[in-house]
Amino acid sequence: MKAENGPISVDLLGAAWQGPGLEARTENGPLALQLPGNYRMGIRVEASGHSPMSCKASECREARKSWDEDLRWIEFGSEPATVKLYTVNGPVSIRSRSVEF
Repeated sequence: MKAENGPISVDLLGAAWQGPGLEARTENGPLALQLPGNYRMGIRVEASGHSPMSCKASECREARKSWDEDLRWIEFGSEPATVKLYTVNGPVSIRSRSVEF
């Protein structure tokens, strides 16, 4: 999946990705990720350029991350990542998915 000047929003459900994986990329558009607390598969989110990154999910405390000036990335879960999300010059928002009963 690829978008230019448009948003990408990924809302993961369940505990694991089913299938070969997901890769999504946007340029100059926002990237939003919502993940459940029980998600076990690997996730990598990258932001380059002047992309602000906000990580409010509970998993952010335990994540592997790098906040270099030109490339910021954060990884959750097992390696290698099956869900890979990228943005260039777009803001990143990572949040925990609220549970509905």
